Amino acid sequence: MEETIRKAEQQALRLAEAIRDGEEEVAQRCAVWLAERRVPVKVQLERDAYPEHDIRIWVGVEDAQMVTTPIFLKVQPSMTMASLKDMMHLHYGFPPSIQKWVVGRRLPQDHETLHYQGIQRDGDQAYLYLMSAKAKKLDKETVELNHERRQLEELGITEGVLVPRGTGDSGSSGISTPTEPSLILDTHEEGSGPGLTTLPVEAPKVGWECPSCTFINKPSRPGCEMCCGERPMNYVVPEDYKLDEEEQEWLQRDLEATRQYKQVREGWTWPAISGRGRGW
Repeated sequence: MEETIRKAEQQALRLAEAIRDGEEEVAQRCAVWLAERRVPVKVQLERDAYPEHDIRIWVGVEDAQMVTTPIFLKVQPSMTMASLKDMMHLHYGFPPSIQKWVVGRRLPQDHETLHYQGIQRDGDQAYLYLMSAKAKKLDKETVELNHERRQLEELGITEGVLVPRGTGDSGSSGISTPTEPSLILDTHEEGSGPGLTTLPVEAPKVGWECPSCTFINKPSRPGCEMCCGERPMNYVVPEDYKLDEEEQEWLQRDLEATRQYKQVREGWTWPAISGRGRGW
């Protein structure tokens, strides 16, 4: 069995080399060998086959409340949909599992490239629909586990069970993190003497707690960073609160997207989209 797998790997690699070098007969022999044994293979173009340039695309983002926000993204046609989802998670905080993309009236697969979807030049359009956290049954731990799993998959690690943070189940296999830090004791007995080293008291976090996943969000954020849940209606941003650097970047990015949208609106016939207002 192992010898057969090794031979199949060699044939697959030789097939890729033969196609790259234009050796038609060799490529045909390798393809026939693999087809006769019905070996499951994955054929995908390398990044070098695509044009190496950045393009700016228009994306209509619609949330669960049917509020649509236009944004502009700088992407490369060789990117896969999975990479695009990760980009949106990195820049805007939308977990990949709640992102539903529509490109050219179809739902693309994660392994498909933007070029395959027809996104190849400046101004090409796509639509992103954000599912609600409740509909996807998401919580903070689930979002973190999904993010860790995607990172491991990019490294080629697909086996093993990820353990939620803070479970304290030391007997479970997989990747886990310690639950809570414990007090550090020296050789003295536990007590109030000098042998006890206390931990510094952590200042309470300023912000609002998401009703869906309990994540503590920054005061100025209108939606949950983890699950896109709505901010409680009765929450009021403290008067003395000052925006940090990340929040200022959010605001600047939102203003820039609005400016670009207004700039091209007069000379561009926009497709009909539902919803009114602006969101994050």
